[in-house]
Amino acid sequence: MKLRFLALLVSATVLASASSYDDILAAQKKAAPVFEKAISEADSVTLVVVDPHSRYKEKKSGEKSLQVDDMDGSWTVVKEAVLRDKSRLAELGSSLRAGIEKNDRGPASCFLPRHALRVKIEGHDVVLLVCFECAQGYAIGYPKCDGFLVSPAPAQTWNRVFSQLGLEIIP
Repeated sequence: MKLRFLALLVSATVLASASSYDDILAAQKKAAPVFEKAISEADSVTLVVVDPHSRYKEKKSGEKSLQVDDMDGSWTVVKEAVLRDKSRLAELGSSLRAGIEKNDRGPASCFLPRHALRVKIEGHDVVLLVCFECAQGYAIGYPKCDGFLVSPAPAQTWNRVFSQLGLEIIP
Protein backbone atom coordinates (compact mmCIF):
# COMPACT_ATOMS: atom_id res chain seq x y z
CA MET A 1 0.00 0.00 0.00
CA LYS A 2 2.81 2.40 0.92
CA LEU A 3 4.60 1.62 -2.34
CA ARG A 4 1.42 2.26 -4.36
CA PHE A 5 0.91 5.61 -2.57
CA LEU A 6 4.55 6.59 -3.22
CA ALA A 7 4.18 5.73 -6.92
CA LEU A 8 0.98 7.80 -7.10
CA LEU A 9 2.70 10.73 -5.35
CA VAL A 10 5.70 10.59 -7.73
CA SER A 11 3.38 10.43 -10.76
CA ALA A 12 1.37 13.42 -9.52
CA THR A 13 4.59 15.40 -8.94
CA VAL A 14 5.88 14.62 -12.44
CA LEU A 15 2.56 15.60 -14.01
CA ALA A 16 2.42 18.83 -12.00
CA SER A 17 5.93 19.83 -13.03
CA ALA A 18 5.20 18.97 -16.67
CA SER A 19 2.11 21.10 -16.54
CA SER A 20 3.98 24.08 -15.09
CA TYR A 21 6.73 23.66 -17.72
CA ASP A 22 4.03 23.53 -20.40
CA ASP A 23 2.53 26.70 -18.92
CA ILE A 24 5.92 28.40 -19.13
CA LEU A 25 6.35 27.33 -22.76
CA ALA A 26 2.83 28.50 -23.60
CA ALA A 27 3.44 31.90 -21.97
CA GLN A 28 6.66 32.47 -23.86
CA LYS A 29 5.13 31.38 -27.18
CA LYS A 30 2.42 34.00 -26.61
CA ALA A 31 5.01 36.60 -25.63
CA ALA A 32 7.26 36.05 -28.68
CA PRO A 33 5.03 37.93 -31.18
CA VAL A 34 4.36 40.62 -28.55
CA PHE A 35 8.13 41.13 -28.10
CA GLU A 36 8.63 41.22 -31.89
CA LYS A 37 5.87 43.77 -32.42
CA ALA A 38 7.04 46.01 -29.57
CA ILE A 39 10.64 46.04 -30.84
CA SER A 40 9.77 46.39 -34.52
CA GLU A 41 7.20 49.14 -34.05
CA ALA A 42 9.01 51.17 -31.40
CA ASP A 43 10.19 54.67 -32.22
CA SER A 44 13.43 53.68 -30.55
CA VAL A 45 14.94 50.87 -28.51
CA THR A 46 17.97 51.16 -26.27
CA LEU A 47 20.55 48.46 -26.93
CA VAL A 48 22.56 47.58 -23.84
CA VAL A 49 25.88 45.75 -23.56
CA VAL A 50 26.06 43.88 -20.27
CA ASP A 51 29.18 42.54 -18.55
CA PRO A 52 28.36 38.83 -18.25
CA HIS A 53 30.94 38.33 -15.48
CA SER A 54 29.78 41.17 -13.21
CA ARG A 55 26.84 39.52 -11.46
CA TYR A 56 28.44 39.29 -8.01
CA LYS A 57 31.05 42.03 -8.35
CA GLU A 58 30.69 45.15 -6.24
CA LYS A 59 29.32 48.02 -8.31
CA LYS A 60 30.96 51.44 -8.37
CA SER A 61 28.97 54.46 -7.24
CA GLY A 62 26.72 55.65 -10.07
CA GLU A 63 27.35 52.53 -12.15
CA LYS A 64 24.22 51.28 -13.94
CA SER A 65 23.21 47.66 -13.53
CA LEU A 66 20.35 45.30 -14.41
CA GLN A 67 18.78 42.93 -11.91
CA VAL A 68 16.34 40.06 -12.32
CA ASP A 69 13.82 40.04 -9.46
CA ASP A 70 14.28 36.46 -8.27
CA MET A 71 18.08 36.30 -8.69
CA ASP A 72 20.96 37.39 -6.51
CA GLY A 73 23.37 39.95 -7.91
CA SER A 74 23.09 42.25 -10.89
CA TRP A 75 24.85 42.78 -14.20
CA THR A 76 26.84 45.92 -14.98
CA VAL A 77 25.74 48.01 -17.95
CA VAL A 78 28.89 48.60 -20.00
CA LYS A 79 27.54 50.74 -22.83
CA GLU A 80 24.20 51.75 -24.34
CA ALA A 81 23.04 53.16 -27.65
CA VAL A 82 19.64 54.14 -28.99
CA LEU A 83 18.48 52.46 -32.20
CA ARG A 84 15.86 54.22 -34.33
CA ASP A 85 16.41 52.48 -37.68
CA LYS A 86 13.16 50.61 -38.41
CA SER A 87 14.77 47.90 -40.55
CA ARG A 88 17.31 47.01 -37.86
CA LEU A 89 14.62 47.11 -35.16
CA ALA A 90 12.60 44.69 -37.30
CA GLU A 91 15.65 42.41 -37.60
CA LEU A 92 16.12 42.34 -33.83
CA GLY A 93 12.42 41.69 -33.22
CA SER A 94 11.95 38.99 -35.84
CA SER A 95 15.16 37.18 -34.86
CA LEU A 96 14.10 37.14 -31.18
CA ARG A 97 10.65 35.81 -32.06
CA ALA A 98 12.11 33.09 -34.26
CA GLY A 99 14.65 32.21 -31.57
CA ILE A 100 11.92 31.80 -28.97
CA GLU A 101 9.53 29.92 -31.25
CA LYS A 102 12.16 27.59 -32.71
CA ASN A 103 14.07 26.88 -29.50
CA ASP A 104 14.35 23.12 -29.13
CA ARG A 105 16.50 22.79 -26.05
CA GLY A 106 16.28 23.41 -22.35
CA PRO A 107 18.34 26.05 -20.60
CA ALA A 108 21.93 25.53 -19.50
CA SER A 109 22.82 26.88 -16.10
CA CYS A 110 25.33 29.63 -16.89
CA PHE A 111 23.17 32.74 -17.45
CA LEU A 112 25.96 35.07 -18.56
CA PRO A 113 23.92 37.71 -20.43
CA ARG A 114 25.72 39.99 -22.84
CA HIS A 115 22.73 41.65 -24.55
CA ALA A 116 19.76 43.63 -23.32
CA LEU A 117 17.09 45.76 -24.94
CA ARG A 118 15.11 48.49 -23.19
CA VAL A 119 11.70 48.75 -24.85
CA LYS A 120 8.14 49.71 -23.98
CA ILE A 121 5.82 46.68 -24.18
CA GLU A 122 2.08 47.11 -23.63
CA GLY A 123 2.70 50.21 -21.53
CA HIS A 124 5.44 48.61 -19.42
CA ASP A 125 9.08 49.71 -19.44
CA VAL A 126 10.74 46.35 -20.08
CA VAL A 127 14.31 45.16 -20.24
CA LEU A 128 14.88 42.00 -22.27
CA LEU A 129 18.06 40.52 -20.78
CA VAL A 130 19.37 37.62 -22.88
CA CYS A 131 22.04 34.93 -22.62
CA PHE A 132 22.21 33.21 -26.00
CA GLU A 133 24.90 30.89 -24.62
CA CYS A 134 22.53 29.14 -22.23
CA ALA A 135 19.29 29.79 -24.17
CA GLN A 136 17.65 31.95 -21.49
CA GLY A 137 16.18 35.40 -21.32
CA TYR A 138 14.27 37.52 -18.84
CA ALA A 139 11.65 40.16 -19.53
CA ILE A 140 12.26 42.43 -16.54
CA GLY A 141 9.18 44.51 -15.90
CA TYR A 142 6.82 42.51 -18.12
CA PRO A 143 4.15 40.80 -15.98
CA LYS A 144 2.88 38.29 -18.57
CA CYS A 145 6.15 36.41 -19.14
CA ASP A 146 9.14 37.03 -16.93
CA GLY A 147 11.43 34.37 -18.37
CA PHE A 148 11.81 32.67 -21.73
CA LEU A 149 13.95 30.16 -23.58
CA VAL A 150 15.61 31.25 -26.80
CA SER A 151 17.85 29.44 -29.27
CA PRO A 152 21.35 30.83 -29.91
CA ALA A 153 20.38 31.67 -33.53
CA PRO A 154 19.50 35.38 -32.92
CA ALA A 155 22.97 36.05 -31.44
CA GLN A 156 24.51 36.56 -34.88
CA THR A 157 21.92 39.19 -35.84
CA TRP A 158 22.06 40.90 -32.46
CA ASN A 159 25.88 40.98 -32.48
CA ARG A 160 25.90 42.54 -35.96
CA VAL A 161 23.31 45.22 -35.09
CA PHE A 162 25.01 46.02 -31.78
CA SER A 163 28.37 46.27 -33.59
CA GLN A 164 26.92 48.64 -36.21
CA LEU A 165 26.14 51.02 -33.33
CA GLY A 166 29.66 50.74 -31.91
CA LEU A 167 28.61 48.35 -29.16
CA GLU A 168 31.11 45.54 -28.84
CA ILE A 169 29.95 42.46 -26.96
CA ILE A 170 32.14 41.27 -24.07
CA PRO A 171 33.47 37.74 -24.67
